[in-house]
Amino acid sequence: MKIKGKAVGDSRVPTADRLYFLIHPPLTKPSPANESRPIYLSKDWSIGKATDYCAKRLKIDNQNNQLDSPKLRLFVQETGELLTHDMDSILGSFVNDCIIDGDSLVLEFIDFEIAKQCGSVRIDPDKYN
Repeated sequence: MKIKGKAVGDSRVPTADRLYFLIHPPLTKPSPANESRPIYLSKDWSIGKATDYCAKRLKIDNQNNQLDSPKLRLFVQETGELLTHDMDSILGSFVNDCIIDGDSLVLEFIDFEIAKQCGSVRIDPDKYN
């Protein structure tokens, strides 16, 4: 699939600031639109804003603002690794280090207690093909 040609996103994001990803929805709590979608995000957005935006676009019930609810997080599909625990980190700071423009990312819920810790969190990447 040509990600850039089919991607949807906020039209206010300048073309030069766009990062394109294929976003896979969570398997733990399927959404009504349970399909992967190409989405572009701003390189200047925080991980939290990017997560919220992807959840909105995929029609996923996002309760990250509620204290004891499971938390949505972004994972790198290829490796299954959590992108970061720090939701204030800037998305563009991970480009060429953990992710590249055009990568596949997974939105997945993790337990609140795990989200509070800063240990290693992984998903099984083979489930999201």
